[in-house]
Amino acid sequence: MRTRITIAFVSTLAAALLVASAASLLLVRHASSINAQRTVLQQARAIQRNPSVITRPGVVPLIREIAGINSASIIVIDANGRLASDPPPNLPADVIDSTLLIAGKVTAGAHNHIAFAAVPMFSTSATKGVPARTVALVFESKENFSVANVLYFALAGFVSLLVAAGFSIEISKRISRHVRAATDAARQIAIGDFSARMDVPEHGYPELVELSVSLNLMANDLEKSREAQRDFLLSISHELRTPLTSIRGYAEAIAEGQVNVPAQAALVVINESDRLARLIEDLLSMARLSANQFTFRIEPCDLTAVAMSAAEALRYSFEQQRVELLITAPPLHLSGETDADRLGQIVSNLVENALKYSKNMVDVVIDQSDPQTLSVAVGDDGHGIDPDDRDRVFERLFTSDRHSTRKVGTGLGLAIVAELTEALGGTIEIVTPRNDLGGTVFQLHIPAQMPAHSRA
Repeated sequence: MRTRITIAFVSTLAAALLVASAASLLLVRHASSINAQRTVLQQARAIQRNPSVITRPGVVPLIREIAGINSASIIVIDANGRLASDPPPNLPADVIDSTLLIAGKVTAGAHNHIAFAAVPMFSTSATKGVPARTVALVFESKENFSVANVLYFALAGFVSLLVAAGFSIEISKRISRHVRAATDAARQIAIGDFSARMDVPEHGYPELVELSVSLNLMANDLEKSREAQRDFLLSISHELRTPLTSIRGYAEAIAEGQVNVPAQAALVVINESDRLARLIEDLLSMARLSANQFTFRIEPCDLTAVAMSAAEALRYSFEQQRVELLITAPPLHLSGETDADRLGQIVSNLVENALKYSKNMVDVVIDQSDPQTLSVAVGDDGHGIDPDDRDRVFERLFTSDRHSTRKVGTGLGLAIVAELTEALGGTIEIVTPRNDLGGTVFQLHIPAQMPAHSRA
């Protein structure tokens, strides 16, 4: 990878240098041509202002020597603009604008790296047998541009390329080293080593720093997810093993005739079977919710009656545990459109969770002061939720081990409550401790009309 990055950098820079050098050479050559034309033009204008100078012996060679002019020659042009004498030594006749010379004007230009300027000296009128003539002086000078210029540019480009190659190699080392480290960390994560982390450089390329941080965050989330999955499986194994052990033990006792009252043993088997069935149903509910495969049946219903019935259905369990259940509801009921079964499931799970942690009493208060919202407060008189556990109460199979609890429910109740509440467009709040005596209140708010986005 480092080699490819270096080649890419150097190739890009070489192409840029080549284009820049070619453009620079063209500009330098153009500037040299313009400078040469300006020089010969200045000399030509000076001669034009003093035409008598050219008639003096030895003046032309002297001008060539002093001004750096390579050639100075005299040409004759007839009235038709044709050259009536030999052309300048290094110029074809057609490159000189004879019409300007006949008009008494100076002309200049360049041809094959030679700058020239032509200045009219004098003109003769036509006489018998002798046509009109214009005599002009032509100066020539080679452009100050040679192969050495190209060599200098080539040398400068080569040195720049070497320096750039050095920088490219260093940059590619840094990038490839970081990418290789990211690849190694990703490979470790892929094989299950979620403890793999990357060193985050304090001073580095922002994109590479962001890559390191993102990879470390991903590894951290995966590690937490694996721990949660392991805890989930351990909890599920325990929850499944407990009723299965009871069912197997009583079944063996009945089969061996060691039970004095078979009906009571059979009742235990039935209860434990029901508990096992509820656990499996809760697991299926969680799986459907996670996969967005949970179906809702939205229909008109009495929300107050649904909440009251869900809480009242657990009264027998409260009597068995010798815990008082108080249900308070307004005389006027709130009607709306939602999934009555899911609403009942939410309230039931909240009441069952309160039974699990209560000491002597659980109160359910149904409030509908807001005509658009059903509010249900489910409180207990237990020890309350510890601050360290508050953010985890809606996790699957989470059970605080700080306080003894009754063996009620499956451990998935609050996780299902959180998922279903969100699906119905509602919210749930926790108040703990609820008062000076402790305890916890779960405050549920469900809209009377299930939102359209929740129905999709």
